[in-house]
Amino acid sequence: MKTNLEGTNHFSDILNFNYKFKDIYSELNNLRNYENIRIQTDTFKDVKDILELIEQITGINRKKKANKKDILNDRFYTFAYACLESEYWNDRNKLENYLNDFYRFVNVFPSNYPADFNQESDPKKTTIIDKLKYYRISVTKQASNLFCSGMDTYNFTMLPYEYENEYFYTYIITLYQKIFLMRLDAEFKEYGKIKILREEFLKFTKQIWEKEITLSDSGSNYYSILKEVLELEDLYAESKNKYEIIYKDLNIEKNNKYYIILLMLLIFSLGLNLMNVLLLIYYLS
Repeated sequence: MKTNLEGTNHFSDILNFNYKFKDIYSELNNLRNYENIRIQTDTFKDVKDILELIEQITGINRKKKANKKDILNDRFYTFAYACLESEYWNDRNKLENYLNDFYRFVNVFPSNYPADFNQESDPKKTTIIDKLKYYRISVTKQASNLFCSGMDTYNFTMLPYEYENEYFYTYIITLYQKIFLMRLDAEFKEYGKIKILREEFLKFTKQIWEKEITLSDSGSNYYSILKEVLELEDLYAESKNKYEIIYKDLNIEKNNKYYIILLMLLIFSLGLNLMNVLLLIYYLS
């Protein structure tokens, strides 16, 4: 869901908005927490209408949820862009002067979150992409945020478009892979669905997992970091190993059934042959 913060130039407002909005669908929050969020469209009257739309799209009623597999639907992933005016971040005013607010932004914490952050004390072990001098892209398990300065005109002209398109769709595809693998892992316990799951897993591997999703170097680097932060390689390997073990067990069970049938046929055949031999002996005698 795309949002745009207007009518303010305070960075604290961005921090507080992102912090509140990420939990807008959580059953632990009260709608009064969002009374300062204004909906600028005729489609929705207030935040409550947005929650109803989310339930219609996802088919999940947060009041009736009891399954832990739905935990990913409790909170929005945050994909944010913020550009500081050049007077705040430049050759004289370094990013280090704003590290606390920077780490609040990338970790989606409120402006009053008590913090004395640095790379070593970062609570969520944020991965920072600092390809250019005046912008940083941060990646955590719950967010991907771009923080830049207006010192470089590229940062408020071309970069927002690239981030909202190439980076955004790369992020969506990567999240889809994570959710797919987690769902697959949860459903592997259902032996009756193993054949269907096998087909889904093979299709996923051929059509998505083994494919390059972007041709740009920056996009490929971003995709690689996302996969590492979201632990996709581990999820994929775990699902693959579980599938191979379960499928092998099913094949063993299947083969055992064949062996039992063959053994019964063999015993039956031996019984007929023995009967024929006894009859032959009887007639000869």
